[in-house]
Amino acid sequence: MIDRNLGPEAIVSALEEETPDRRPLMWRLEREAPAPALVGALERARRPLTRQLLCDLLGFRLVRSAVPALADALDDPVVGVRASAADALGKIVGYGSRPAPAGLVDAASAAMRDRWAVEESAAVRGVLAFSLALTGDPSVRPVLESALDDPEEQVRSAAESGLARLTVEASS
Repeated sequence: MIDRNLGPEAIVSALEEETPDRRPLMWRLEREAPAPALVGALERARRPLTRQLLCDLLGFRLVRSAVPALADALDDPVVGVRASAADALGKIVGYGSRPAPAGLVDAASAAMRDRWAVEESAAVRGVLAFSLALTGDPSVRPVLESALDDPEEQVRSAAESGLARLTVEASS
């Protein structure tokens, strides 16, 4: 059982403890950890794997208050962290039982477009392409259309899927 008063430092410490399997801890944190503590943990974590896992948790939980911290994580020096941050941003603004507020969508979309402009990793560009589509923001269409000519298949495929999603949303 996770203490609901668990702070960011304790979350980071638990995630950085050596273990052959972090899944049970991740499941418990996903169910029980306070959202503000997860955001604070992302801001404090020093190990790349810990930052990546926290981005994943924030995306799974659709923690809207995490958008600024996740936008910052798009500039992480580690590819896996950037990819997880982009994935989480897409989930937060694109999924959920109620639409994300326009300001939140704008912030997530702008951060991902900024990252797109400088991202060299095909893995991250692929995640960004689909996550940009999840925003539902029509201004991302030119980015996705240009990605159809990307040299990497995974980026082209994500852009195709993203454009299809945008087209379906526009016709709904």
